[in-house]
Order: sequence, then structure tokens, then C-alpha cells
Amino acid sequence: MDSRDLTRQQAEQIHHSMFPLANWLFRLNKRMERGGFPPDDPLSRKARAAYDATCSLMTELHYASCGTGVGREKRD
Repeated sequence: MDSRDLTRQQAEQIHHSMFPLANWLFRLNKRMERGGFPPDDPLSRKARAAYDATCSLMTELHYASCGTGVGREKRD
């Protein structure tokens, strides 16, 4: 199995289930910024990388949940 085997509905369900994590990571990064963490702090960098990776995965899942119009093969 690979990503092409996911149905549009499965991709959409995974995308929606990841929203709470993305929201939490966003808020964590904002709290760290307000708390004075420097951008080059190792923990700050890892928190930002986790948020960026989560958003990237959610974007791919969103595209996988679309039928057409995203520059990819038509999905049923």
C-alpha cells in the first residue's frame, strides 16, 4: 500500500484528524515566541520544524482528498 491507495475520503479524514495537532503546534510556537525563545534555540527550531512538517503533510492529504484541479491524476 502507498499514498495512491488511499481513497479521497480516507485522505480527508486523516487531514481533518490532524488539525488539532497543527493547531496545538501553532499555539506552542506562538507561546515560545512570546516567551522570548530565540529563533536559533534548538527547542524553538524543532517546534517550528514539527509545525512545518505537519502543515506539509496536511497539504498533501488535502490534495489527495481532491478529485481534480490540483495538477494530479483524477481520483475517485
